Amino acid sequence: MVQSDWAAVGVRARIRSYEWGELLVRLARGDHDTALMAWVSDDGDPDNFLASQLSCSGVHTAQNLSEYCSKPMDALFAQALETTDTGRRATLYAQAQQRFVRDVPWLPLVHVNDTYVMSGRLRGQLLQPLGGPRFDGLRIVGQGR
Repeated sequence: MVQSDWAAVGVRARIRSYEWGELLVRLARGDHDTALMAWVSDDGDPDNFLASQLSCSGVHTAQNLSEYCSKPMDALFAQALETTDTGRRATLYAQAQQRFVRDVPWLPLVHVNDTYVMSGRLRGQLLQPLGGPRFDGLRIVGQGR
């Protein structure tokens, strides 16, 4: 789909698939023109998502695949990590997002929203704050068919 969309605007792309370990090695050493990857934040903190993928220290790793490096962006990340004021942090990360939109180091293609359907007989917490189901705390109540 992406390949045909790019072709429509004159960009010729050849798709290559690699085993996961080989892919990470190639990405870390910058052996790519572009890459298609997915990311889910580990802890919900914006620094986990933004700084890991957009900081200068992440260049030549398997995280900052675009090799984007902006000293002003790094300064925003550093300031956000130095304060415990959540309002100030939100402002700094909003500024980082604005810089991301302006610089376009990579192009987000999708955002996933998962949908889960459950029986009314299930009790316990299925969904975790950062996504993904947990089945270990579920139990079935009442009579079933």
